[in-house]
Amino acid sequence: MQSCSNGLADGRDGLRIVPQVLPAFAGISVFRWDINIRESAVLGLVGAGGIGLELNAAITQLYWTQVSLILLVIIATVTRKSATRSSDAACWAT
Repeated sequence: MQSCSNGLADGRDGLRIVPQVLPAFAGISVFRWDINIRESAVLGLVGAGGIGLELNAAITQLYWTQVSLILLVIIATVTRKSATRSSDAACWAT
């Protein structure tokens, strides 16, 4: 009688899938992190906290240097992660 594990009954099959799903898991994690950064900025602007709350406070108090710094941090974070995600997708597409 043959088992469904291709002759390996000691449980090593589960470890073989880890290298295959690790890049996808990393990509999804970066994608979710990117979404969370964007959502925290938007939610903070409407008063729910996060980096958007700091942005809203700086705008209200007319601290334009602080506003520009917060916007640069948000843009740099989102752009860098988006560029990383698209280059990873290009590598896996070939």
